Amino acid sequence: MNGIILAKEKSQRLSCNKALIEIEGEALIERLIKIIKPYCKDILIISNDERLSQFGKRFCDIYKEKGPISGLYTGLYYSDCERSLILASDMPFLEKNLIEHINIEGNFQAIIPTIDGIPEPLCAIYSKEIIPLIKEQIENSELSLNSLIKRLNATYIDCNKFRDCFFNLNTQEDLNSFQNGL
Repeated sequence: MNGIILAKEKSQRLSCNKALIEIEGEALIERLIKIIKPYCKDILIISNDERLSQFGKRFCDIYKEKGPISGLYTGLYYSDCERSLILASDMPFLEKNLIEHINIEGNFQAIIPTIDGIPEPLCAIYSKEIIPLIKEQIENSELSLNSLIKRLNATYIDCNKFRDCFFNLNTQEDLNSFQNGL
């Protein structure tokens, strides 16, 4: 399994690259890499931000300005593994126990964590075989990850006990709240 981190170069609401936010002396992306590295053959970073090249193999979106679905497509396209763990770059509370919990065997196109029954598609495991479905959706301007996963042979895993892992840094308020909690 490869690890694929989706890192937009600039958040609209935070006006910075969230992957580069420093937490206890290291960039958030460094923290994520340390957590997932034991489970991944390789780490791929999907971002147009050249500064992220220092952290590993970086690839630009194949489809520009199409959102996370383009990052998923690009990551799976360049991955040399059948399965890949896809992560958003702004998950400061990610734990290895969550990765172990969702890294199950089975003939699934996707393994999707849920919180209170709601899918979390940006911390999930996807099969490379879905590349044609993603491409079709992008070309039809259907950019929703949730509509994509409804089309897949997916298994959903209750992750309520890992609720904190899914906290995202989306706003300045989120960042302040996170930093004050350290």
